[in-house]
Parts: sequence; structure tokens; C-alpha cells
Amino acid sequence: MVLDQPDVGVNPVKVGNTNQYYGVFAQDIFTVVPGLDLSVAGRYNYAQVNLSDKLGGPVNGQNSFAHFNPSAGLTYKVAPWLQVYGDYSITNRAPTPQELSCASAAAPCSLLNFFVGDPPLKQVVANTFELGARGEISASGDSRWTWNADYYHTVNTNDIAYETTIYNPNLAYYVNAGRTLRQGAELSLNYDSSKLHARFGYAYTDATFQSPLQLGSLSNPMADANGNIQVMPGDHIPGVPRHRITAQVAFDVTSKWLVGASASYQTGQYRFGDAANLTPPLNGYFLANLNTSYKVTDNITIFGLVNNVFNTHYFTYGSFGPVSAVPWPNVPGGVTNTATAVPGTPLAVYAGATVKF
Repeated sequence: MVLDQPDVGVNPVKVGNTNQYYGVFAQDIFTVVPGLDLSVAGRYNYAQVNLSDKLGGPVNGQNSFAHFNPSAGLTYKVAPWLQVYGDYSITNRAPTPQELSCASAAAPCSLLNFFVGDPPLKQVVANTFELGARGEISASGDSRWTWNADYYHTVNTNDIAYETTIYNPNLAYYVNAGRTLRQGAELSLNYDSSKLHARFGYAYTDATFQSPLQLGSLSNPMADANGNIQVMPGDHIPGVPRHRITAQVAFDVTSKWLVGASASYQTGQYRFGDAANLTPPLNGYFLANLNTSYKVTDNITIFGLVNNVFNTHYFTYGSFGPVSAVPWPNVPGGVTNTATAVPGTPLAVYAGATVKF
């Protein structure tokens, strides 16, 4: 393919990258007193991310990131059916080649795979402490209950955000966005017997910015006259629902025939491009699925799936788009609502067979 166009800042690129990741770690567990264990660990990470422009352009660079990550935790066996635990850890994440090659406000990217020569980003470092309890209870016969309850608190420094430019919503770049906080609780409850298996899970996630930011969001209807939004500490990170509930059940009708069902519910999430939480979030949604399988022989199994049984209409992703730049010949007056959303998969039915040799 040959692309012939004026140099308007959007040109073909071809970038090669070489990633090398190294780690050295050690871990040990000590019994402090009977029932109380102390675990300590440390890991040294080193990452080398090299970019080379195959067309002779400016996308070249050698980026290295190093960090030592310690962790320590305690586990105490209160009773045969109950353990409590707590730990503290530090982890790091090096920027990806995609993030490193699209990190300049002066030379943003039109798509995530269009790269320019940029300054390096800082690596993300997370500090996490966690408290929880878990246990197992044997019921009648061969059945048993297992459960886990957990609270976590993670502060990220130099977190990486994706920002659109104030002069063109189709151009964007990555930027270090200061501190963010992700905290929440998770609960899981499992039941297992010879014929019935059930799972229940709940997650609460409070993901917020902790540093004030000015971000470009030209298509956000609540942006200021310059196309900016002002993010304040406590604003929720887009794309993260606060509540998730999942449930699964499977029943062995016979030794060969299995039937099952699953369901999930999640609350709404703010659109990307609305880190300041200025517009209504996407709606939450409930989904239900059915499945069955029959083992014809040791090597052949037939199965059937019904996903989204109630044909729920829902959206998995939301953002904003420059609708004024798109012709709408069949819409009188054009389209003025810049909010966009990606619909989820509708009712779908599958059937098939698996064969093992």
C-alpha cells in the first residue's frame, strides 16, 4: 500500500520494539508461634524497552526502569475453620511501548498504534495493604463450604492516563496523572458436593483520582470553553463500576450430563473522557446465561450455551465523539449528543462438540 498525503502531522509509521524484563526475588515463611506465620519477600525488577523507527523517523529510544518491591504479611489460624491475614506490598509497572511512544502533547497520536518521538514516562508504583479472613466448613456428607473476605487499599503514584488534545478529539496521548486510589472489598462463597457446585462473588471497588488534574476532553459537553475538564481528588476513574455481583451454579444430572447457569450484575461506570464525573454514567446491567454438556464417550462431549438469556440491552464502554465532524444526511438538524457507547452482545445461542484424541 502506498499512502501519499501532505505532512499534516498524521503520517505512516513503522516501529519495532524490543522488551526485556528481568527479576530476582526471594521469599521465606517463618512460624512466629504455633498458628502464626510471618511471610517476607522481596523482588528486584528491571525492564528495558527499546524503540526503533523503521522509516527513519523520530520514534527511537532506550528506556530502562528499575525498582525493588518488598512485601510482608501475617497469617493466623484462629480456629480449624477460620484464618485471618494481613499484608503490605509494593509493586511497580513499567510503561508499555505503546505508552512510551505516544506521550507528548506536542505530537499526539491519532490512533493507539500511531507513534511519535516522545519523552519517557515514569513507571507506576503501587503501595498496597490488605486485610482479610478465609475458612472452610464441612457440611453433611461430602459437601463443604469455603469462603473468603478481603479488604484492600492501593495507592498508585505516577499512574498513567490517556488524554485527548484540546484542539482535536481524535488525537490523544498518555501522561503521568499523579496519584490514584483503588480500595474496596471482595467476598466469595463456594459450595461443593458430589452433584452440586455453586459460586457467589461480590466486589466493591472505589477507584478515584487523588491529584488535581486538567485534562483535555473537547467533545465532553461539560468541558470549559477551552475544551478542558478539571479533575479533583475524589473523582471516580472512568470505566470502573463500583459494585459487581456474580453467581454460578452447576448440577450433575448424571455422571455424563451437566446443566448450569450463571448471572452477573454491575452498577454504572463513568464514560472515558469524563474523569471529572460531570455527566451521567452508563447504566448498570444484569446478565444471565445457561449451559449444558453431555459426555457421549470419554473423548466426545456435546454442549450448548445460551448467553444473555433475557436479551438485555446494555453498554460495556462509553466515551464522547466529535459528532459535528460527521455528516448526518438522514437526521434532520444533525446529531448534537456527543455521548457514545459500545453495546454489549445480545442474546446468542451456541451448540457444538469437543473431541479429544
